[in-house]
Amino acid sequence: MFRKLQSLKLTQKLALVSGLLLIPLVALVYFYVAARQVKINTAKNELIGAEFFGPIRRVVEGVAAHRAAVSVALSGDANMRSREADFRQKVDSAMTEVDETIRRTGDKLNTSREWNDIKTKWSIVKSQSSGTASDNFAQHTSLAVDVVDYLRLISD
Repeated sequence: MFRKLQSLKLTQKLALVSGLLLIPLVALVYFYVAARQVKINTAKNELIGAEFFGPIRRVVEGVAAHRAAVSVALSGDANMRSREADFRQKVDSAMTEVDETIRRTGDKLNTSREWNDIKTKWSIVKSQSSGTASDNFAQHTSLAVDVVDYLRLISD
């Protein structure tokens, strides 16, 4: 092998050495770009998650207000039934906003299954505005916890 190297001209030897030195440089650049791409993708996902914050906050606030209105209505205040319907509409509207955000972002965070579970739970909760105030309060609280957990899932 050394005889082959000895038979090469100086320019050929320099070209060979330069080529061999480029291999680690190319590998270093590749790994650097790959690491930066991971950070870019993370930042993109964080921006997508930030889009959910407003609508999900409105869902939590609406569920809490609906919980209070239903509790008061079940305690005997018939005037709260109309307020309960208003709060139900606000939650439905906020949930539609979250649906729209999922559609717009293409569910890149892969959370549509969890969101559908929350929507199903909300359908059950809002249709059961009778029974005891404590049971209804517990159902609403469980739903609010699920929504906050969903926000936590998105933010991770």
